[in-house]
Amino acid sequence: MDLIADALTALFAPHTAEVRRSPQDCARFLTAIVMATIRPGVPSSAVPLTPEEVVDLLLDGLRVRSEEN
Repeated sequence: MDLIADALTALFAPHTAEVRRSPQDCARFLTAIVMATIRPGVPSSAVPLTPEEVVDLLLDGLRVRSEEN
């Protein structure tokens, strides 16, 4: 799992000014969202999120909001 976390952290690293959390936190949150929606026995996994829903959930929750929003 460390390889995945490291790879995701590296993907978020160039975008630190665009998100409200550290690249490590962003990677952890993305992993948690994906795992929670695909694990058998987890109630939310009955209807897994689409890739678009995962992106919307992650970015709308982490993205820095402008003053006009």
